[in-house]
Amino acid sequence: MKTTVKLLANGIKNNGDYIRCFYTEKNGSILITARDYKHLPKELGNVTNDSDMITDYFENDRVLITPTNKYYKAAKEAYEKARINDAKKHIKYLEKMSAKYTSIDYTSEIEAAKKTLINLLNAA
Repeated sequence: MKTTVKLLANGIKNNGDYIRCFYTEKNGSILITARDYKHLPKELGNVTNDSDMITDYFENDRVLITPTNKYYKAAKEAYEKARINDAKKHIKYLEKMSAKYTSIDYTSEIEAAKKTLINLLNAA
């Protein structure tokens, strides 16, 4: 059976199963970390998990996607989409806080967050 792996902004679709994850950039590579203790597909590369059942220490799966990996372009696109989504959520949060706490001026924070979003959109 052929496996299909699709990298999305907030997760990975693997043969129809959805695995929530998050992305970080690390020295030009993309680090994908699973959420909810789900397992990442081995097709992505060297998936690591340093959990230790004896000591009750659990970690989420993670994999470092280097520029030579065939999934690098998709991982980079998913990472950038996730950053744009996070910037939009941050602006909404600041606007909500500004409406809730009228005694605090959030104008400069909102403008800075909007500039960040514009930079992310222009870079994408």
